[in-house]
Amino acid sequence: MKGQMRIYRILSAILLVCSLSPLFSAELPSQFTISTAVEKELTEHGLDCQRTVIAPEFAGKFPFNITVEIQSTEKENTARKTPYKTAIFAFTQEYFLSDPEFIFKAIEETKERNLPYDTIFLFSCDTEKNTLDVASNVPNATEYYAQQLYETDSICAFVVFDERYSSPVIESTAAGTISPMWIVKTVDNAFVDNQKPVSVSGNLLYTPLSYFFAENERLASFMGNEITSTGFPLGHSQTDLNILGSIQMQVSLLENTSENIHYNNMKIGSLSLWLNESLLTVIYIGFTIIVLISLCFSSFTNNAKNEAIFKDLSRTWFHLPLYILICTIFLFLNQKLFHGFSENPVFYFALKTGITMAMLFALVFIHSYYKFRLSLSSISFLTLIICGLNIFIFASIDLSLMFIFIIEYFIVFISQKTKGKIISLATLLLMTIPLVQPFSSIFFSTRTDRISGLIDTNFGGNFIFSLILVPFAFQWIRCSLLLNIKEIRRFRFIKIGFFLKGIIFSEFFCMGLIIFFLAGNYIFSRGILESNSATSIEVSESENSTITLKYNTTDNFDLLTHALTFVCPEGKKILRCNATLKSESNTPLYECNFNYTMKSYNEAMIEIPDGAEENIILLFSTEYGVPVKAEMDFYVLVDETHAIHEQKRLDISGLMNNGKEF
Repeated sequence: MKGQMRIYRILSAILLVCSLSPLFSAELPSQFTISTAVEKELTEHGLDCQRTVIAPEFAGKFPFNITVEIQSTEKENTARKTPYKTAIFAFTQEYFLSDPEFIFKAIEETKERNLPYDTIFLFSCDTEKNTLDVASNVPNATEYYAQQLYETDSICAFVVFDERYSSPVIESTAAGTISPMWIVKTVDNAFVDNQKPVSVSGNLLYTPLSYFFAENERLASFMGNEITSTGFPLGHSQTDLNILGSIQMQVSLLENTSENIHYNNMKIGSLSLWLNESLLTVIYIGFTIIVLISLCFSSFTNNAKNEAIFKDLSRTWFHLPLYILICTIFLFLNQKLFHGFSENPVFYFALKTGITMAMLFALVFIHSYYKFRLSLSSISFLTLIICGLNIFIFASIDLSLMFIFIIEYFIVFISQKTKGKIISLATLLLMTIPLVQPFSSIFFSTRTDRISGLIDTNFGGNFIFSLILVPFAFQWIRCSLLLNIKEIRRFRFIKIGFFLKGIIFSEFFCMGLIIFFLAGNYIFSRGILESNSATSIEVSESENSTITLKYNTTDNFDLLTHALTFVCPEGKKILRCNATLKSESNTPLYECNFNYTMKSYNEAMIEIPDGAEENIILLFSTEYGVPVKAEMDFYVLVDETHAIHEQKRLDISGLMNNGKEF
């Protein structure tokens, strides 16, 4: 009997692949057909699934979400208590169709575990493979589902990404919020236990700069509706199935949770180390106490040495604010000078930062040559001061940043116990290591269309950024004093002037520092770059009219009902439609078959979901005689990776009409 069932499932899978193969080859993918196929598969497997629509009835043929709910047993609920009553595991329908047996096994094993909470498997009609990178204020399919959930404080969600189109990263930021540490750590523990490599996305500076960060729309749908959630990539192997099971069991064992959003994760081989909010606070307070004790009691020890240092500082203290000011001016000027490259944010950032560092190193050479109020002890002490100040300054911006600058401080502190030239030069390189991870995380987490806005900052932003660069300049001053910069006169094979020799010598080390930093960024982000194979759909402007508009009206008592039908030609598909209704001085509509948002008293934005199968029917009512301007932006999919953008404008008189076609 089992053999017959197995043969039946194999034949069903073959038939499913054959029936859907046109969707993934010559024909354009039909999301409605995919939704129908998933519903059929679940039903034939004997699972009770529910359909959740994302568009109103008689508005066109739209795809739909599908859920399978597994109720917890009353006996288990009384035996084990958990702070969450419902756990949602969100997949896409495309992920399901890649291997239906994987989902069937996951559901069957979930039933066998008798979990003390309800488990919901959501199969949304979103897509991951080819995405339209065009701003839209219309909710995606997952958000339509999330908006209908109640008692969100007792729900947690685990959003599963298809690992073929996602980076091996556990996502913890979206919709301006950060996932609590417990849920991210739960997923990370499951990956570690099953020996599958994964990293945790950084959340540094996310709170103050969330506008600039990219986000996964499906994860943002839950987090934007105040549902505790995180997202992670999975394939369809037995290991991935075990990871799901491990997550479910860990959630069932939860007794209490905290909203700890200040945390860091470090991977050391197969180990995953966590620094939570409490530990970061203890480190912060401990470091503060050590600094205060050191300052209070340093005057009672090594009096002769301290007296010499303080004497030097009294003559050289102004170097610190002066270099910070000069670095800020350099950054600001380079920003203005190279603003024309802002369309290429990577090159723009490299020019702005790299040339600023080169200018600083050249300035250091001139300063070191003349030794204007310079001494090794005072510069060493000023370097420690700026590194120590950075700990407190950046901790006030984001507590998680404190740990980065503490590492930099200790690197500088330890190196200053010796006057070795090689150690001083090595310290210059080592100071970049704590910055590699946060810079890579911020860079690869930032939206490509907003990176230039993050780089193109004001004078205050450049001042903060200069605090990161100045310690490198001071360490280079220390290296220059130890190397005795005047010794470059001996390089007689270089037939150029002394100052030009010195500048070239300085820029050589500056270039080496930048290359070392970039190499660290490449090594850190190589896995992310190689694994993310999702593609954005290219959009071009339409040369000819593609969409046909059909318009008519009907009498609706004291209102006039308008019917706009958007017809897409055969072989193409309306991927997205942004529609706006405007009126000169009146309300543009009173009723509509789609949800809508009033942008002003006389302008309404219609929320038409993505993925319409064929035609879209827009119904809305206005007062008699009220003229309305309808503006539509269509994105029509012509093949899997290319879409055309077409605009339509229609002036509606507000009078009865027997039917028109545009």
